Amino acid sequence: MSFVIKKDALTRREPEGLERWVEYQPGVKFLIRGLSHRFVQVGMEAKREQQSHVYQRYNVGDRAALEQGKTREELGNEMLGELIVADWKGLSLEDGSALSYAPETATAIFSAPEYQDLAVWAMAQSLEQ
Repeated sequence: MSFVIKKDALTRREPEGLERWVEYQPGVKFLIRGLSHRFVQVGMEAKREQQSHVYQRYNVGDRAALEQGKTREELGNEMLGELIVADWKGLSLEDGSALSYAPETATAIFSAPEYQDLAVWAMAQSLEQ
């Protein structure tokens, strides 16, 4: 007698529901990853590690290290733009041209004071997954 394993169990994949398209307003959708998504978890750990190096340098007297450090707000905006929001549909610039997703673009949008409500919404969506 043997214990049978299905072949598809050997393929690493994210559990269903950790990434989904969510409508922000009619015609505008964001692909949101949940905070427990592996990509988000690994990315957050990498950002913590980067900050740790800055703190270590500062603690041994390297004040210039602070120039490379980031505030919690900066880290939060990067986390949203690079890790949590994976894509979007329906965003456009003032001239009407489509705005393609890029992590740097998303981070810039979430960093802008006039879009803080969008940042709060995106974070709330990631918590619901």
